Amino acid sequence: TNKEQIKKFINDNNIDLIINCAAYTAVDKAEVEKELAYLINAKAVEYLAEIAKEKDIFLMLSFSSSPPSLHLIYIKAFNLNFLTF
Repeated sequence: TNKEQIKKFINDNNIDLIINCAAYTAVDKAEVEKELAYLINAKAVEYLAEIAKEKDIFLMLSFSSSPPSLHLIYIKAFNLNFLTF
């Protein structure tokens, strides 16, 4: 959830599309880990939205009950640079 690191990665890799699939999904732990759940589910998405708007990059948000990967994955396909969370 470091906005400057995300922005640097996007700039360094000429990202065309951001797909956010990251989520804090441990519902039973969310009451105990409130700050972590907030950082992942709210603050990180806010950062992505701000950067996407600033850079005029399309941002897709994914809502799912499946456990997502929290790793940055850089995939080059169809002449677009994708960033998934």
